[in-house]
Amino acid sequence: MRLAATLMLILVLLGGFPSAIAAKREKVYQKGKLVDVQEEHLSPRVAGSGGVVVSRNQTAVSYVVELDGIVYVGERVERGKGVAASGAEWIIGEPIEVRFEKDKMYLARPNGKELETKVVKKSRAQ
Repeated sequence: MRLAATLMLILVLLGGFPSAIAAKREKVYQKGKLVDVQEEHLSPRVAGSGGVVVSRNQTAVSYVVELDGIVYVGERVERGKGVAASGAEWIIGEPIEVRFEKDKMYLARPNGKELETKVVKKSRAQ
């Protein structure tokens, strides 16, 4: 009898487990405003006496988003064309779907995917 009750409890708990995982994975976006997209071309750096090139043809791209009176700056380093590869997907001043997870800011792309950035600055909107 005790074994049956224990098994029943385990089945009940396991039955709710997949739905808890699905709820945790749900991505909830908020509507912000894309204020600016800026890029900075990074120069190749040489490390050590061996002259090893650390980075080549990279662009640091900053995405500035205003949400609920706070301005967030999310940065990522892209190889190749930088803004042409991602920033041109949006129009400055238009609404944008955004979500946050720890120190990351995710921008919903028009193609249904999302762009991950690292939040490097937060300030009050003026």
